[in-house]
Amino acid sequence: MRGKWFVVGAVCGALCLAGCADDSITGGTEKESASPTESSSGPVGANSGPDYAKNVAANRRAAEVASQFVPAIEKDSSYGGVTIVASGLRVAVAGTPSPEVAEAVAGMRKTVPVTVWSVEHSLSELKALTDRIDGDPWAEKGINLSSWGPDEETNVVVITLTKYSPQAAKQLADAYGSDWIRVSKRSETNTAADGSGAGVG
Repeated sequence: MRGKWFVVGAVCGALCLAGCADDSITGGTEKESASPTESSSGPVGANSGPDYAKNVAANRRAAEVASQFVPAIEKDSSYGGVTIVASGLRVAVAGTPSPEVAEAVAGMRKTVPVTVWSVEHSLSELKALTDRIDGDPWAEKGINLSSWGPDEETNVVVITLTKYSPQAAKQLADAYGSDWIRVSKRSETNTAADGSGAGVG
């Protein structure tokens, strides 16, 4: 059963999928989030502004701004997600941004500095892969998935197993592509009826 993934805005985190802050992930060559092409701009004086990732008030303001625009573009084929970073908001864009995504970015920039991050996968593509994983019979192959879903910070689907093993991680990467998924090395046991679990390793 799919683990619980939901949108949150939190201090020291991002407007992203809960559980995405996992630094122990594998499944292929890790892509550094800073390496894709980025461009940024924002309100006058933004360069001397607060740290939006750590300052509570600034973090809340960034989350509120994002929540005003994301619902209209979250299914757009060029939208890859949004996260809160130290400089403000980082909007991931797959390919050429659609007019709707470009308009949303312009709207966000009126209040909060925005960095545009060029990524390989749209959020809708990652959600489609999440649904595919949801329907694949991994338990029959002895691989028990605990949670899985898009990670907007790394532009992949992150999978957590009830018991991690390099062999299982390789099988998953071979099945879905190491550039599409990452498997957490942290084991997680499902305890709730909805499939959400608590980390045990």
